[in-house]
Amino acid sequence: SDCPEIKLLAYGSSITQGCGALCPQLNYLNTAAQILGIDIQNKAIAGGCFCERETVEYLCRETFDAVYLEPGTNIANRPLAIIEERVGTLIDTFCERFADKKIFIMTPVRGLSDVSKTTEDYTEYYSRSRGVIVSHAQRYANAILLDGHKLLDKAYYLSGDILHPSGFGHVMMGTNFAKMLKPYMEQIKREKSERIFIGVRQQPLIRLKAGETKTGRASRSGTYIRIATEPSLGEKTAIMHAIIIIECRKTSI
Repeated sequence: SDCPEIKLLAYGSSITQGCGALCPQLNYLNTAAQILGIDIQNKAIAGGCFCERETVEYLCRETFDAVYLEPGTNIANRPLAIIEERVGTLIDTFCERFADKKIFIMTPVRGLSDVSKTTEDYTEYYSRSRGVIVSHAQRYANAILLDGHKLLDKAYYLSGDILHPSGFGHVMMGTNFAKMLKPYMEQIKREKSERIFIGVRQQPLIRLKAGETKTGRASRSGTYIRIATEPSLGEKTAIMHAIIIIECRKTSI
């Protein structure tokens, strides 16, 4: 099939939405997607990446193979307690709820106080949001911390507002982003190729909390079966009368 094997869910600021790009196909996410051969589900919001709980829950209902978060720009000039609550909750929720998926988290992208003395207040602002991102990402094995200064590694990639990338900057950021993600995307592709879905069935006797997963060895050597409920069932324990997902892998546990 010509369809991309991997879907990457993205959430961030106007930089990640693509402001400054010559056209949508040439923003940095889409540039990287074309290089890597993956699909981008871009949920970034220009000027509105404030990581509200409602937004986090909305994002968690999407279907994806991996997640990319760039949450440290719009919220950077808010009080530290707000950054900790919002950004911390965003990272914790994705890393804990999707422990089997890779969560890529970008620190603030180079700009403003990094390149000009006219915006020195952002030295403190970016330091705060970067600190929250790093401290939460380091708690999880599935969190991949990415450096925003390496994403936009040259100041002349910025446009005249010294915040958003220029058209050229987006393309160069896209090539950098693709290099950052390439080894992980190859790993995800290998894992997907080893996974065989063998069907679904009715099972009324298994109790699982919403979003819970149970794993057990299958009858054939070297495989295992995983059953899971959907997170949308709510927090109460549910008796499964509906479809249970059955999944086998070629690799052993």
